[in-house]
Amino acid sequence: MTVLDADQLGRFAAALWEPDDLVELRPLPVGSGRRRWLPAREVPALYSALREENNHGANLYAGVLPRTEVGGGSAEHTDGGRVVWIDCDHMPADAALARVQAAAVPPPVMAVDSGHGAHVYWRLGELLPREAATMSGVSALSFLKLTLAPALIKALPINWFPMAAA
Repeated sequence: MTVLDADQLGRFAAALWEPDDLVELRPLPVGSGRRRWLPAREVPALYSALREENNHGANLYAGVLPRTEVGGGSAEHTDGGRVVWIDCDHMPADAALARVQAAAVPPPVMAVDSGHGAHVYWRLGELLPREAATMSGVSALSFLKLTLAPALIKALPINWFPMAAA
């Protein structure tokens, strides 16, 4: 797994959120670091603190869907989504990207090696309403088939689908 540098963290934040979006950052397991809610524009400034938490065993998680309030971490605390993403367990990012390219779908804005697989992201043209952004896996799969292409579904071993509240 490649470790992000401060510049890459800034590009990650810019790809996923608008500057004023409220972002939830939390370490897993619980108690292994500090849980935070902050505007997306402030995420890159936390690089050193997040890196230190990671060095001490925290698996750092960023909620992809913007939050509506500080302290909110579930579906009812999301404000829709600006990205569609897939989580490809046990697949490196370069392999996931190769399959995406072979599926002839629009290019993603980003692919990240999570350490447990790849996360591949597509930016939407507008904010997707919360009701659509927090679909069940089955509904999200149908949405993905309609918006990207059935070929992508066949090309990737997708285990967790876009827009699940997280």
